[in-house]
Amino acid sequence: MSEAALAKAEHEPLIIGRYALFDALASGGMATVHLGRLLGPVGFGRTVAVKRLHTHYTTDPDFVTMFMDEARIVARIRHPNVVPMVDVIESRKGLFLVMEYVHGESFSKLLRTCRAASDAIPLKVVSSIMHGVLLGLHAAHETKGASGELLDVVHRDVSPQNIIVGADGVARVLDFGVAKAAGRAQVTREGQIKGKLTYMAPEQIRGRVDRRADVFAAAVVLWEALAGRRFHEGAKDVEIVTRVVQGQFPKPSEFRPDVPPELDAIVMRGLEVDVDARYQDARALAIDLERKVGLANPSAIGEWVERLAADALRQRGDRIAAMEMASGALAPLESVPPPGEGGDAASSDPRLSTPSAGDLGSPYRPPSASEASLPSSVSAADAAISSGGTPLGTELPAYPARRDHAPVIAVVSFLGALALVGAILGGLSLYARGNATTAPSMSASTSAPPPLAGTGAESAPAPSSTLSAAPSGAPDPSAAPAAEPSAAAAPSSKTNAPVERATPDAGPTARPTAAPYRPPPPKKDCDPPYVVDEQGHRKYKRECMGGD
Repeated sequence: MSEAALAKAEHEPLIIGRYALFDALASGGMATVHLGRLLGPVGFGRTVAVKRLHTHYTTDPDFVTMFMDEARIVARIRHPNVVPMVDVIESRKGLFLVMEYVHGESFSKLLRTCRAASDAIPLKVVSSIMHGVLLGLHAAHETKGASGELLDVVHRDVSPQNIIVGADGVARVLDFGVAKAAGRAQVTREGQIKGKLTYMAPEQIRGRVDRRADVFAAAVVLWEALAGRRFHEGAKDVEIVTRVVQGQFPKPSEFRPDVPPELDAIVMRGLEVDVDARYQDARALAIDLERKVGLANPSAIGEWVERLAADALRQRGDRIAAMEMASGALAPLESVPPPGEGGDAASSDPRLSTPSAGDLGSPYRPPSASEASLPSSVSAADAAISSGGTPLGTELPAYPARRDHAPVIAVVSFLGALALVGAILGGLSLYARGNATTAPSMSASTSAPPPLAGTGAESAPAPSSTLSAAPSGAPDPSAAPAAEPSAAAAPSSKTNAPVERATPDAGPTARPTAAPYRPPPPKKDCDPPYVVDEQGHRKYKRECMGGD
């Protein structure tokens, strides 16, 4: 790669959106095709071919509509023998169609090289190239719209100039600029003919076309590749029209004796003036070539292309290498991570870490003083734009950093659920404890025994039964206290039974105290010292209380 090529690539790129346009590959009457480079983050890039509408046509509605129609049609064709459309760009600098770059040479230049060297193309190489072209045309003819309707696409400009043969051995169709299709916005004016006259079918000259017109044009290209000369060599336009309408075509074998009769018949059937006698679709012609002539393998075709176009491919390879080196300085050096990723500050801010050895793209460039002075909230894209390191059209959008609150919300929700469950369980526990406390107190309420004069009976615990009036000569109750019944001794079914009130001289009733139960010493017929009446109340025996 020469230094002049590198210097030219560095100083002449035109930045359009995320693409950089470099040298022109070819130029036609309506547009120029440039080498281009997709500028992506962290050195990601892709070589493309960019078709640019000529400036003086950008104000013509017909040409602009035709240009955009081509993009819409090709975008719906999906076939390896058709150059795919990658992107469409409309800006103040013009209209641009971004296509996949094919490293190869146009079929027209390959044919001219062979004619100049008087070198006949191998029959199977010709058959294989036209086989791919015909299959690509058939895919275009069968293209359907968004609703599944057939668009009736007709290329109308099938010629060696619109066929590119790659170094990979694959032939591809391109340039659907004048293609006819249903729903096309640009309408051909009355009396206007689209395409090249030397490859037109008779019905196309009359203004009526369908897919069989492309079959005729492909047969003309096949004839030229076999015969090694132009189909209408030296003829003027009037003579061309007369020959086409009358069908006065010589066989390829008249100029190349090694062409077999089977191949002659295939070519002449494709050149039939009567559309009904011609191949009805491109695929039928391709199948005949495959079965009756045979096909060369892609490696043989690739070697043939590299042999004929060695200088052109080498020069273009040097230009692409220089373009890629120049694009490294134009592409963003750092990528902005998606919001919510990165974990810590060092990983979320690209300025705080150096790129690894596996990073694609140019070497690491330390942050400038203007970048280092920016606050941490400014993204890497803002830093690159502020320092002037990224040209216009390649800026990355700066998005404000957003924190992921999902973990915090999950923790708070979990704690809230725990608190709610704890509150419910605590309330149920308090409610159950209150019921357990109320039931024994209601069943254990009894009348207190009468106090005894001069004996200190006021401080003795009161029994939970109704007592009769005690005589004044009763013994000291402290020496033989009465038994205090426990709450468990009462039957559970009688807890809510009415309590018999004590006699007026029995004294007031008292609630049971928490003093431990101490049974009285055993007495004769005083075990137990009480009887239970029909209502479940205990009545102490008078003789056990020290009375008569």
